[in-house]
Amino acid sequence: AAFESFSGFIHEQLKFFYINGTKDKIDFPIRYKEKVHKKYKKEKGKTDYFYEDLSWFLDNKAISEQEFQFLLQIRELRGKFVHEMSTCIYNGISKELKDKHIELIRLYQKINAWWVKNIEISINSSFLTDIENTNVKNLEIVFLELLEKIAIENI
Repeated sequence: AAFESFSGFIHEQLKFFYINGTKDKIDFPIRYKEKVHKKYKKEKGKTDYFYEDLSWFLDNKAISEQEFQFLLQIRELRGKFVHEMSTCIYNGISKELKDKHIELIRLYQKINAWWVKNIEISINSSFLTDIENTNVKNLEIVFLELLEKIAIENI
């Protein structure tokens, strides 16, 4: 759930930005394709919106190269986890996977805070300008942190 929430979040934020960040709302598909899709598209292969959107956040210094690579790795692990869910249910989840899940939530929080501080506040000056990155959380992050706390306490 955390990965789907995270990947949906970064895509929706960029869509929101390219719709509301311009005067011409009709231009969204063209602006998104130029600023994100075409700019970060892999040379070969099919469209990979997660890679393209994540590349935009890397290029805009919301995440580091190391965090970028980690998130790509998480996507691969997510696929493996989904296909081997019954094994994970019976055998439990490794400490390494738990640690990666915690890091995913941390990066989700980091990007969310970066977005508010660097995009939302710059577009809408009525927002408070002294928001600390660590204090900004959306409801999905609060929910994921709660689920994580419950899971850790029950292990």
